[in-house]
Amino acid sequence: MAREPPEFSLSSAAAQARAALAVREGSVGADHVSNLQAMRKLALLKRCQGDNDGAAELYARELSILRSVSGDDHVDVAECMRRLGNLYCLRASTRHKARPLLEGALRIQLRAFGEEGDDVADTLDALAVLAAADGDPDGAHTYQERALRVRHTMSEVESRESTPTPRRGPALSREGSDDFPPSDEDDSGSEEEFCEEFKPVVWNVMM
Repeated sequence: MAREPPEFSLSSAAAQARAALAVREGSVGADHVSNLQAMRKLALLKRCQGDNDGAAELYARELSILRSVSGDDHVDVAECMRRLGNLYCLRASTRHKARPLLEGALRIQLRAFGEEGDDVADTLDALAVLAAADGDPDGAHTYQERALRVRHTMSEVESRESTPTPRRGPALSREGSDDFPPSDEDDSGSEEEFCEEFKPVVWNVMM
């Protein structure tokens, strides 16, 4: 019988993440690209702890590394700019830093993807929040409408792609005939079994 994972402790997870990052930095240097995953993990934990300054510092370091490795116009750079901009939106004292980051992220994403995709919609949403916080409801509405259009377009595309193609085959003359396709319902397993199977995976990602 599988053992349940220990109760999750945010402070313990953050301490482990700090230690793991310190080990990596001692091995490859503080600004090596292989540190990025550990930095993101620690930044996320700091955000969960309410340490937005600590998270912003890590995102700023990540942004500097990404720019040095991938250049200023890479989509990974844009994603990091959006994360950092979102953090700066949270306080009036740092909000002025958010706009150039979010607008820069959007420019990169529009060049890469056009007016489509989750990344573009998320950045437009972030700009809407920033405009609202700055007392610009018209600007907020404009950004929000653009984000909704992007997501609506995505939904239509996904709907078309997921529509099954009709297949020609023999007519079903009666239930239970040899032509009746077998049901796979019994092989799918319950949602509860699925969740139980993936508990260790979720735990490992969290930790």
